[in-house]
Amino acid sequence: MSSANALGATPQQGLLALGVGDQMGNLLAPFWVVVAAGIARIDFREIFGHLLVFAMLWFVVGVSIFTFVK
Repeated sequence: MSSANALGATPQQGLLALGVGDQMGNLLAPFWVVVAAGIARIDFREIFGHLLVFAMLWFVVGVSIFTFVK
């Protein structure tokens, strides 16, 4: 809360930024997918391209929200 106030953002925007940042890390390094791909006998390299596309879309949504919601 104090960090959001120091930046001139509302507490809600600060929590949203924290959530989007946390999810970006989880999308770019999805360790649970490695285990699930091993169980399903799917090559992780086939899934990773789809995860990058989803991460880019999520990043665009997050940046759009921060830009236009005040």
